[in-house]
Amino acid sequence: MIASNEILVCAQIEFSALNLITYGLPILASLSLFLSKQGYLFSSILFSFGAILLYFIPSFTTVTTTLFDNVTPLNIDWLFGSGLIIALVLSIIGSISSLLLTILNRD
Repeated sequence: MIASNEILVCAQIEFSALNLITYGLPILASLSLFLSKQGYLFSSILFSFGAILLYFIPSFTTVTTTLFDNVTPLNIDWLFGSGLIIALVLSIIGSISSLLLTILNRD
């Protein structure tokens, strides 16, 4: 950001509710595993939806630049970074393990 007393140039990542939901689903899935004895199927569904949304997270993320009060969205070719890949793999592992627990704990 370059400025004296007012903002002349600014770039920012815009807030996206889908990004918040994407990172919240695996957390909710983990909590349902720990807090509920029969929450395996629900947890598997949440982990699966989380993995799908994690895969599409680059399309949800927008960056804008502001130059003299003119807001312009940037077109960025996002790449999957190591953090996103690790989150995706862990979400898939959580989904599969929750599904296996659902099958093994049938009454």
